[in-house]
Amino acid sequence: MTWTSILLHCLLLYPVYQVLGTIRHEFAHVLAALFQGVEVLEVRVFPSRIEGKWYWGFVRVDPNARLSRWFFGAPYLVSALTIALGFAVVPYLTGHEWLAAVIFCWASPALDTLWNLCKWWFKDTGDFKQIVS
Repeated sequence: MTWTSILLHCLLLYPVYQVLGTIRHEFAHVLAALFQGVEVLEVRVFPSRIEGKWYWGFVRVDPNARLSRWFFGAPYLVSALTIALGFAVVPYLTGHEWLAAVIFCWASPALDTLWNLCKWWFKDTGDFKQIVS
């Protein structure tokens, strides 16, 4: 596998990895909400613009629900499990399958976590703000 094919693979399939990562993130919120008995009103996993702000995805729940830190932290627990899965799967793959697994199991969860940490550090918003407050 050449660097050119790796770069082409990453560029062409970026939207697929982004949507898969968003699905992983948002449905972790959904599962956490359901475990807490909170009604989920809406789930979006494609980029959306709402009230002038862009979102990769979001989960809308009952506005009167009291959400625990687990609701906001669930995507990062799922990311940790996905990274662990990568250690079990990636060594047995080769070529493009290896690259896809590295991106999905390691790069995507790491970048999702970094993105949300940056939102907390620089804008004081997002999941991590709710986790530490």
